[in-house]
Formats: sequence, structure tokens, C-alpha cells
Amino acid sequence: MKKYPLWIVVLAAVSCGNESQGGNADQGPGSDTVQDADGSVANETAGQDGMQAGSIRWSFQLASGPGGQEAADQALAVGEDDTVYAMARPFGGGARLYAIGSDGIQKWVFEGLPQEWDVGCAGVVLSNSTNTLYVPCSDHDGDQVVGRVFAVSTAGVLRWTFDLPAGDLPVEAALWSHGTPPVDTLYLTTEIPQPAPTKPLFLYSIESNGQAGPELEGDKGFLGLAVDDASNVYTTTPDGNLLGLDSSLAQKWTLGLSKGTPNGVLAVGPDGALYVGVTAPSGLVAVVFDSTKGNLVEKWFFPSDSAVAQPSFAPDGSILVVDMIRGLLALDPADGTQRWSESGSASSLYQSAVGADGSVYYTLDYALSGRNPQGAEMFVNTSIRSTNPPAIGSDGTVFAAGLCGDASQSNDCIFAIQGSTPPAPGWFRGTGGNGNTRWAGHP
Repeated sequence: MKKYPLWIVVLAAVSCGNESQGGNADQGPGSDTVQDADGSVANETAGQDGMQAGSIRWSFQLASGPGGQEAADQALAVGEDDTVYAMARPFGGGARLYAIGSDGIQKWVFEGLPQEWDVGCAGVVLSNSTNTLYVPCSDHDGDQVVGRVFAVSTAGVLRWTFDLPAGDLPVEAALWSHGTPPVDTLYLTTEIPQPAPTKPLFLYSIESNGQAGPELEGDKGFLGLAVDDASNVYTTTPDGNLLGLDSSLAQKWTLGLSKGTPNGVLAVGPDGALYVGVTAPSGLVAVVFDSTKGNLVEKWFFPSDSAVAQPSFAPDGSILVVDMIRGLLALDPADGTQRWSESGSASSLYQSAVGADGSVYYTLDYALSGRNPQGAEMFVNTSIRSTNPPAIGSDGTVFAAGLCGDASQSNDCIFAIQGSTPPAPGWFRGTGGNGNTRWAGHP
């Protein structure tokens, strides 16, 4: 999954419906379309309050910004109080950050992000520990495009901004929350726009007070980021190395991968195993510590038909990945063999969201789907036409962004959909992986 720098990402305009600004909390279980791919009614699966799984609880329509209509951009983040934080990109350029309450009513909108057409922001990274939203962006500083990180409180107030050194633009971000009282460390990989003078690429860290932390220089740059609960930071390099770093970015070990070239997909499993996405050949590599040898080894390689998305992890140990051609796949962590699959095409490579009972929610063929822990279909909601990753709230509500419905209109909506169970233990309610790892970036 190649990561493109923020400064070149311009979302295509998409169509959506014509609902009132500020949300519609009156949409009941019979007002949406919950269908199988062939048009039949979805399997009946009741949620915690008796609503059919896949039914729309409410929808919130993004407003028209100064530059025109707005599209939802990147992943949603969900706070401990079930506030939904959504990045929006006005079609005229720039970015805005919305906070939407669990009732579907807007709390606030932050408009202090970059507004020009040729700059933008990655998905929001939420720290529930410090009630801070981190937004990595590209922005203008006079005639130059610079990398800039915005720290916004969960009340919608700007706390600080941090400018990266000249020429460095953020690509991915990962968060480590730690200590008592809690503090955050945000890690960033960067790219340099081309054409540009040749210079080293860096992995940066920023503390929760907005001050610069340690940095790591890399001649060829870094692809992918992950952080585990033991404060280890992981990244890969374009020449095929997996790096293990401590929290100060001092290198602990290097493992040369024998399969493919890292493409930026990197995750830490619940058991501490590392999963690395590669291309040429495409697939997923599992890396574990071999206690008998006293070192890291490649445990298995799963070949895929295309690049795979960031993995998710089910309570039964299954590794859930989205393949752009083959759809959703559940892999056995022991040997990487396929347990079950859901065929379909993915327009974007995003993570699935996992419930406490192992139910999984994902987007394929522009529809939001849900499957039970055994891989059986619970619902396919074709009315949302979502391409962004879903997130799960504390009561099992699934949140997703997609077209509002009427193709003659141009705004996106944020939807609250009936799910089955709360998020799996250790799972952040939003995309970003397990444990303390959260990431943002353009796939």
C-alpha cells in the first residue's frame, strides 16, 4: 500500500444526499436499505437494543464549506464518550474537523486547518488519555508548502502547532500514550516533494506539549509505523529492512526481509507478532521472536492478489486483512492459512473494525458490511456507499462515512449504524490498530 504525501492528495468529488445540516436523528430501522449483494434482505441479526444490525440510527450531513461541498476524508475517530471526530475536505480545498455527539448533533467544527486547494491533512489521531486530537497536515508558509501538525483539544480549541523542518511533509503518524499523569508522544514519517534537493529523510517525534523529541535519520526514508505497549517503535525501510526502536528512536535491531519490498503496512498483533505488508510479491509477512534461536524470524508469508490493508485482529486470533481484489480475508495466526473470506473489490485499502464478540465491519464494493465471528454475513448496507473505514462506539454502534444518498447532491454524511457488540478489548474505537498504536496517512 503505497503512501502518498499529503501535498499531492486531492480527493475526487463524490455525490451524496440532501439532508438537513446538523444531522438527522429520526431515521429509523426501516428507512435505510439493508441488502445482500444480490438485493435480498440481509440476515436478521439484532443489536443490543433490538434494532436489526446494519440499520441506520442517524446520519449527519457535512456542511457546505467556503470552497463548496464537503467530502469525508480519511478515518473516523471515536472518543470514550462516543463523540465522533471526522475530517472533511471541502471540494474547493483545505480541511475542517468536526465533532459529532453520540446523538448525531454537531458539537463543534474546527476551521483553523489549512484551507488552500493544494494542501490538506491526514486522518485525525485521537488520544483519549490527554483528550487531544493530532492532525498532520501540509500547509503554506508564504510561498512554501511545509509540514505542520495541529494539536486540537476534544473541546475544539487549538493547543499548539508544530512545524517540521523545511521540505519535510508528514506521511504517517503513530501515537504512544504513557505515564501518570498521561502524556503523548507522536511519531511521524515524512517525505520530500519532488523535484527537491536531495537530503536525508527523518522519523520525527513530538511530545504532547508541542516540543520536538528525538529524531532518526534514514537515507532512504521510512515506510509504516507501529508502537506497542512496551514503548517499542517499529518501522520499515524501502530497501527491505524492518527496524525495532526504543521510545527515543534509538535502534535496537534490524531484520532484513526475504519476501518482497515493504509498502507501509505495519501492525503489532495482540501477541506481539509484527505484520508487514510487502509488494513484489504482494502479501503479508508475519515476524515473531523465536525463543529457541534468541532472535526474530519470519514465521510465514501470505501471498495476496494485490496490496493488503492494515491488518485488524479478532478475539479468536484471526488476522483480518482487506485485499483489493479478493476482498476480506481471515488468516490463521499460526501459519497464515485462510480461515474464511468475503469476496468483493475494495476501492480503497482500509482496515476493518472488530467487535468484542469477533464480529467485523468493513467496506467493499462501496457498501458497509458486517460479518459474525464465523464469517457468516450479518448485513450489507448498500445505501451508505462508503469507501472509508468504519469505527465502533462503546455500545456497539458502528460509525462510517459515505454518500448521503441522492447522487444529484454533493455532500458526504457520517452515519451511525446498528452493530452487535462493543469494540474488542484493546481496540481503539477508530482505525489505527491495537494497543497504543494509532496511525493516520493517505493509502
